[in-house]
Amino acid sequence: MSQMSKFTRNMIRYERSLLLLNTQVQLTENQVQSLSELYGQGNESIDVSVQRAIEQSLKAQQIVGKDRYSAYRQAAGVIGKYRAKCKNISVQHDLYLNEAWL
Repeated sequence: MSQMSKFTRNMIRYERSLLLLNTQVQLTENQVQSLSELYGQGNESIDVSVQRAIEQSLKAQQIVGKDRYSAYRQAAGVIGKYRAKCKNISVQHDLYLNEAWL
């Protein structure tokens, strides 16, 4: 009997670590189709696809957050490094861009 209760306690701990909150999300047909195309290989359900998409988005934000300081440092290092030949490039940038591409 004590062996069974130990097993039950371990299962309860395991289930708590996997606790998922139930929520309702409304998706457009286009979003459902895109999710199915991105994550729907095999027998994966839409809710698992949404979970994967959210996890990837959160990971990407964490990476951006960690790299933000280095991006600012890199951008600050470029300030004043280059000079334009034209003095009014900020006003006439479309004109100069067209000339450069044509």
